[in-house]
Amino acid sequence: MRAVNKLMSAEDIKHFEDMIYLPMLLTILDRDAKLVEEIPFKFKTPYLNVIKRADERIHKQLENTHIYFKEHQLQLIKGANDGTFTTYIFIEGANEYERRYMNYRLRNRSEELLSLYLGADRSI
Repeated sequence: MRAVNKLMSAEDIKHFEDMIYLPMLLTILDRDAKLVEEIPFKFKTPYLNVIKRADERIHKQLENTHIYFKEHQLQLIKGANDGTFTTYIFIEGANEYERRYMNYRLRNRSEELLSLYLGADRSI
């Protein structure tokens, strides 16, 4: 395997990471929406609306990522998870690159992104 950063553009890496994180965020939001439905809030609708808006924004970004993947012949394969690290294979045309992400970092970055999409940080 070759070093990722020497041959892949920063834009490609951003889209590969979007393809890792965005589906995770959708799963988290789906679970959270189900929990909000079950919890006896006095007003559930405002919470569900926030989740729905974040879900729509993430779906739109994921759709753009899929388009980018198709246009640039990219593919992502999730590899092994040893409990500490998760391996991903980035395929760019005929080249394959293996990257290992610390599970703790995946969790923290997911939380950061979720805050952005939920509107806690307006920088998106």
